[in-house]
Amino acid sequence: MKKLFLLCLLTLFVFRGPTLSALADEGDHCYSGYGLFRVMSPGAATIDDDFFSPRREQMRTVTLPSQWEQLEDHHHVDNFRVAAGEKDGVHFGMMYFDSDLYKWMEASAYALGHDPGDEALLARMDEITGLIESAQMDDGYLNT
Repeated sequence: MKKLFLLCLLTLFVFRGPTLSALADEGDHCYSGYGLFRVMSPGAATIDDDFFSPRREQMRTVTLPSQWEQLEDHHHVDNFRVAAGEKDGVHFGMMYFDSDLYKWMEASAYALGHDPGDEALLARMDEITGLIESAQMDDGYLNT
């Protein structure tokens, strides 16, 4: 048994091939020496057509504002205001309420990536990132 273990260990060291970091240093072959795909930089591809463009616009102008209202109405944003010390109160709702706001932020960042001139959405993102920063404890822990 001991010999089998040593043989396996030796095999790992001798025949392991290039490490993931070495592959990434060689031009990012999607972590494979034989990969044909390359990672694209953000903004390297856009989709502007009759199908996706109207839906992306509706998400930015209708869905995100509606979701923001729901987050406000159901105390998701107020939980951060309380944690940041900007409002008196206690945490309301389930312990996973924070994730709903984070998902809204993700969708907003996506929308702002396509339309960075949306000042109202940018102002809301600035507000919530400020709240998150204020709610974060000195040791880096963040929980409302």
